[in-house]
Amino acid sequence: MYRKHFAFTRFPFETERDPDALFASSALSEAHARLNHLLELRGIGLVTGEVASALHPGLYRLFYVPLSTGNVMDMYKSIAWELGSPIERNRASAYRLIRTEISRLTLEAKQRPVLIVDEAHHLRNEVLEDLRLLTNYEMDSENRLCLLLVGLTELRRRLSMAVHESLAQRIVVRHHLRGLTREELPHYLAHRLHLAGCELPVFEPASIEAIFQATQGLPRKINRLAHYALSAAALTKAKAVTLDHVQARSGRDHPMNHLPIPKHWSPHQALAVLDFLEELHQALWEAYQEPFLDILVNHKTDEPPRRHYLRPRVHRRHR
Repeated sequence: MYRKHFAFTRFPFETERDPDALFASSALSEAHARLNHLLELRGIGLVTGEVASALHPGLYRLFYVPLSTGNVMDMYKSIAWELGSPIERNRASAYRLIRTEISRLTLEAKQRPVLIVDEAHHLRNEVLEDLRLLTNYEMDSENRLCLLLVGLTELRRRLSMAVHESLAQRIVVRHHLRGLTREELPHYLAHRLHLAGCELPVFEPASIEAIFQATQGLPRKINRLAHYALSAAALTKAKAVTLDHVQARSGRDHPMNHLPIPKHWSPHQALAVLDFLEELHQALWEAYQEPFLDILVNHKTDEPPRRHYLRPRVHRRHR
């Protein structure tokens, strides 16, 4: 809706897949330097937070595995699929097949295999241990596989436990990718607008400060809030995003923000609930975007909004 209003050539805050179009923040530059160091060492690295990095495709061979909730055989199968190798039926054969292919890439193809395991905070203990064993070559005297574990901060706490001491000792690079600073946020917003064909300052200074306070500089949260603020501005035919548009969406004083959090949930249960709520939020927003924006922008009283806005329409057949 706001793409036509602001004459964007694309949605400015959608997921960016082109590494060359990423915003060169100080956090990303530091992560890039640490990852290059990891690749030189061919060891095990740990990155928590949001990360994206560009690697030269001719020298490195990247294998990306996002499945992190299964058992050891599920992980072995995912790695074998990425390698283009056949799937073995038992654990020992799958382990040997992967190691053989890694050695072939290193010694014959002269490439450096890089295995990236995303959402690694979901990995079971036995899976983490087997991933460590995959990096053991020539009686642990040679590094042929570079392993990068990417996950949330919870992963750092797990790896500090005694059960993972062997893996923790082999991690040569640890890095937590922080969010954008307050000074970087205006440049980030301008960068994303530039990618969408806009050179005008769409966000007012007060709205930029409100976005930073609501997101603490985390790019994913910034993108989501900026997207909704632009939608609110387009609905009111505004030429720029104001503080009201951002505050209407951030909803800091919403009663839902003060609900008690269950203390008996495990981290995995809490993450599962968050994933479900995220999908539900996206589905509801796509289905009722204009009515929701009308409520957020125009509703000024303390009374709850009329329920017909939030209730799906049911078409009954006439008898």
